[in-house]
Amino acid sequence: MGTGMPDSEASPLVAVDFAGRVCTEEFAPLHAEARPGARVLDVYGERLTWHLEHPKKDSEELPKWVERTLMPRILDAMQDRRAVVVFCDGSMYPKPKCRTGAAFRAYRNGRLLVKRGIAGGRGTSYDAEMMAGGMALAFATKQSCETIHVIADNESALKTLLDPGMHGQQLVSVVACRNAREWLTKDERRRIVFHWCPSHEGVEWNELVDEDAKHAADIPLERDECSLAHAQHLLAVQLKADWRDEYRGSRAYAGRNFLRLKAFDPPNHLSSPALQAHGHSKTTMARFCRAVLDHAPLGSFRQRFFAHEPTECPECGVLQDRAHVLFKCTRYRRWWELRGEFEFLLRVSAYRELNGFLTTNESAFSFEDAPT
Repeated sequence: MGTGMPDSEASPLVAVDFAGRVCTEEFAPLHAEARPGARVLDVYGERLTWHLEHPKKDSEELPKWVERTLMPRILDAMQDRRAVVVFCDGSMYPKPKCRTGAAFRAYRNGRLLVKRGIAGGRGTSYDAEMMAGGMALAFATKQSCETIHVIADNESALKTLLDPGMHGQQLVSVVACRNAREWLTKDERRRIVFHWCPSHEGVEWNELVDEDAKHAADIPLERDECSLAHAQHLLAVQLKADWRDEYRGSRAYAGRNFLRLKAFDPPNHLSSPALQAHGHSKTTMARFCRAVLDHAPLGSFRQRFFAHEPTECPECGVLQDRAHVLFKCTRYRRWWELRGEFEFLLRVSAYRELNGFLTTNESAFSFEDAPT
């Protein structure tokens, strides 16, 4: 393919090769900072603090928490003459090419010391947040102070900034650990505190650095940069596109009798509407799968594979197939009058109505209602 993307017939090894060629990110898994027992987290853990507890985003409690808990912490830190406070943020624009920007602002005693921003190339929001945190810590650890407060709106980046294990932007963590170790070693009173701060909740310093990060994403790069996470993202996009095309273009792929509900188009590898609706009950989930796959103990199934067994509906005396159960059989309650599956699948609420049908008729598509 002209884009260098592996085609749908490519093996997993070809996909790994693609990620390796596209990705410009470097890793150092055997670096001294990553040695178990000697990591910054192991040696200086008592002098590192994370304030990551908070109400759920978009909850009614969050604004109150910001006002009563977070802002007092920030104001205390900003007024501490012995502390440096750094706000850091990353930004990612999906188009064009998922370009990223990272920025930080450093304050002491309420006064702005410096603000900086860099472009990060093609990457994810997490990549940009990690770069911002790494830059912020690099500056702060060069200052003569007792406490460094790192404030950001990405929990994952705050958790992994001083974790030199294998993860995205691992080399940023290695450098951050080295800087933190050098700074902490010089004075046993020194400590680093990490704070989570929600975005767009009226915290002025966070809003300012957010704008810095957005502007930084527009800075030209001398060469193309691509993180491993972005390379994996490209593969996932290609995989889902191939999967969608095969699902829509080949009846044999999903099964010729597969009930093509709109909830399953396009296919999704991260979540399942069926599991969300029926995952609490093995019995209901089994009946749902039988109905969708047309693999239920019905007369039509027996007609294909067990011709010597009964195939007629015990209630109506006609061939018991999926269409009969869903649209005609007098044994079951339903709230629609349709001629067949095609009409049913055209309905916007078909998936919800099938779930309701199974809930209302607890024996439908079970062995209890099989022909006898």
